[in-house]
Amino acid sequence: MISISQNGLLHWLESLGLHRFGTAYACTTGVICCLAYAATQSPSSPTRWGMLVPITGLTFTTARSVLEIRAFSPYLVTIGMTLGSNLFLECINHLLIRRVFIDLEKRPNGESAVYYAFRQGTDLVFNKRLIGTAQEVKGVPKFSSKDPSYVPSKTQFVAFRATRALLLYLFLGMLLREPPPEIVNICRPSDRTPFPIRLVQGTVGIEEYITRLALTLSFQMSSVLFQMLGHDCVSLIAVGILNNDPAAWPPRFSSITTAYSVRRFWNPFWHQDLRAILTCFSNLIADNILRLPKKGIIQRYTKIYLGFGISGLLHIYGDRAAGIPPSESTAVQYFLLNATGILIEDAAKAIYHLAVTDRGLAERPPLWQKVVGYLWTMFYLSLITPPWACRFLLGETLPVPGFSSLK
Repeated sequence: MISISQNGLLHWLESLGLHRFGTAYACTTGVICCLAYAATQSPSSPTRWGMLVPITGLTFTTARSVLEIRAFSPYLVTIGMTLGSNLFLECINHLLIRRVFIDLEKRPNGESAVYYAFRQGTDLVFNKRLIGTAQEVKGVPKFSSKDPSYVPSKTQFVAFRATRALLLYLFLGMLLREPPPEIVNICRPSDRTPFPIRLVQGTVGIEEYITRLALTLSFQMSSVLFQMLGHDCVSLIAVGILNNDPAAWPPRFSSITTAYSVRRFWNPFWHQDLRAILTCFSNLIADNILRLPKKGIIQRYTKIYLGFGISGLLHIYGDRAAGIPPSESTAVQYFLLNATGILIEDAAKAIYHLAVTDRGLAERPPLWQKVVGYLWTMFYLSLITPPWACRFLLGETLPVPGFSSLK
């Protein structure tokens, strides 16, 4: 029987440690105010540039303050990136590239201009996928794959997300343990020869490869489940307390059945929180700085590599928040190798298309192609994930906050 310890709910909430991020919360409130005010100005107003000065200071203060807190590393990574480094780039996108304009004349009757602007500014900060806007990012999953128009009622939404959040919390609390010796051996190999080279040489045993695959799957699964838990908790507050429409909080991840290629692993399966800024800045660099042709494989793959490269740079901060020094981070390598995986896939598809012209590449591939795709995706991820995952697994492991208060 699970119950809250003697000090009750307040003791449990305190044990979560979220109160330690007061500086981040205060700075984010400041960013919302600055962003909201700047967005009410004309799209060509120099005020938009001027407001980037306090926004820069506030987001960097958030990022720096998070690094000074000793807490559960997923908290540090999520808060530091979401409200710090990532938010800085998002504000540039909103104010100077997308040039979002908050028209105060469109506010509901009886609502003050200040409150309306603040509400719109809050949406700009937290609506990472631009849901409900004309710029909604590609790949946002639906509540039902069979009926894309389906949206649950508030009661259904709250009941489902609350139940799932509780189950995820309990599962992750029991799952988080010190890595077994087999995983440690993979992360600290006696033979320093890179794994892909040893694989080609035929010196990799089946047991080692299975352990490596298990490491990859467990790392990716833990990342997905932690993010689902956080998303469920925030959406419960938004819908259950702040009266948001459930349609504004679709699932964070699509079905794993969609991830039958490296490309599809990242879209549509993976969350799309970074897609807006990655697309924005990769397009900006490719089109306005490098001035690449508007069409063709050069601009297509340049943008793919730029998008994954920028993501890798952003995740260096996430690694730092998790206790990994920038000099030891392999985030950029990991994300660029994912771009290479997409390049390999596209080349293989092109060759197949040339060899089997009568069949082509259907929008819905047959089952055998999906099976081959799943095997390829798992194989490729098992090659590139462990060097990045091991940095986290060999670090200090803190228990899931509040879990020790349950007994």
